[in-house]
Amino acid sequence: MFREFLATGAEARIVATKAALLDQKWLGHRLDEGLLPSLESLGVDACGERGEYHTLIVKCPWMSSQIEVREIARLQHDGYWMLDLALA
Repeated sequence: MFREFLATGAEARIVATKAALLDQKWLGHRLDEGLLPSLESLGVDACGERGEYHTLIVKCPWMSSQIEVREIARLQHDGYWMLDLALA
């Protein structure tokens, strides 16, 4: 599913991570082929199906324009790291 998502031409950014598995350095990363080996080596489902991470789709062929966001802060709450974002 990970590669199928990438093949659509969509772009997603990691906006939240389960802190016990992925620290705050993962926040903001774009899902791409290069990320896959790192996720697999950590035992993280590539699609985040067990809640390891959550994404925001910022671009895809079905959207009329890309969503531009800027980071406000990185927060930790209830065992998750999260990006506080604003539309740019």
